[in-house]
Amino acid sequence: MDALQLLKEKIDTPALKAFSTYKTTCAKLFEHLNLIPTEYFTERVVLSWEMGGLLSPGTNSDGSPRHWLNVPAHQTATARLANAIAVPLLRDCSKVTKVHVEEEMRNVVEAALVHDAFKRREQEMRDAAKLAGGESILGAIRRTELANLKFLRGVGFSETVVAFAKNTGDMGLHKILDDDTTPGEEIVFYADCCVSNYDIVGYAQRFDDLKPYFEPGGRYEGINAEFMRKYGKTHREMYDSAVLPLERKFAELLKFDGDPSQLYTLALTR
Repeated sequence: MDALQLLKEKIDTPALKAFSTYKTTCAKLFEHLNLIPTEYFTERVVLSWEMGGLLSPGTNSDGSPRHWLNVPAHQTATARLANAIAVPLLRDCSKVTKVHVEEEMRNVVEAALVHDAFKRREQEMRDAAKLAGGESILGAIRRTELANLKFLRGVGFSETVVAFAKNTGDMGLHKILDDDTTPGEEIVFYADCCVSNYDIVGYAQRFDDLKPYFEPGGRYEGINAEFMRKYGKTHREMYDSAVLPLERKFAELLKFDGDPSQLYTLALTR
C-alpha cells in the first residue's frame, strides 16, 4: 500500500478528523480577523479565550478528541459583522455623540469578540446540571449566563463591554423585546443571531441550522416546551418577534438596497 492510500484510510480516524477540522477552523478564524481593525483584537481578548478553555483541546462525550477553536472563530465572525454594521450605523445614530463613536465601535467589536468566551465552561456546567437533574434547562442557561458576566469582569473588561456581551442569547432576547437596549447592544445581539458556527449566514439560516439541537438528545432539548409554558410561543417565534423588526430597522437606517434578510451580506463584501 502506498503512502497516499494509507493516508486516505487513516483520515477516517477520530484524531485526523479532529486535526482536519482544526485546520479549517483556524483558516476561518484568521479570515474574519483580517477584516476586523487590529486595535480591537487585544491581549485581553486572547486572555479571555485562554481562561475560558477555548485554546485547549478536550474530548467529546464519546471520548473522541475535539477542540474549542470554533468558538473563537464564531466570535470573530460575529465581530466582523458587528463592525460592518456599526461603522455606518453609529456614525449616523442620534443616540451616540460624535465624540463617543470610536469608543462605542470599539466596545461593540470587543464585546462581539468575547461574548462566548465562557462557552466551554457553560457547556460543562450545563452538562453537570443535566446529570444531576432538578434544574430546568432555562434555569441552567440563566445561571451560566450570569457566570459568564462575572468571568468577563474578572478578566478586566469594562462594564460597557460586559453589558454588550451579555446582550446575546436569551438575556439579549428579553432586553430587545422590552425595548431596553442601546444601539451597541442591538448590534451585538443581531450580529450573533446571523452567525452559524463560524460562518456569517443571516438570521434565517442560523436558526434553521440550530433545529437539530432542539430535538431529543440535543443540547437545547426541552427549551421549546419551557418557552411555550412561559411565553405561549416557541423559541423560534420569540426570536422572530425580536430579530425581524430589528433587522428591518437596521436596513432602513443603513438605507440598505435589498431585502432586510440579506443585511448580513454587508460583512461579506468588505
